[in-house]
Amino acid sequence: PSLIRRAERLGLEPGAFLRDNDSYVFFEKSGGLVRTGPTGVNVMDLRLFLFDPGGP
Repeated sequence: PSLIRRAERLGLEPGAFLRDNDSYVFFEKSGGLVRTGPTGVNVMDLRLFLFDPGGP
């Protein structure tokens, strides 16, 4: 069965989760949440800008 049908059988209202921007809880309760776990990939970017107000 489709995830929407399964959610409705569980008494969940997909539209309510959509309106509330609550996809995590929807997928968790409906059994459709995909947990990937640690991937070992660092994709965070960090940029630092330093400014000297006195200037050269």
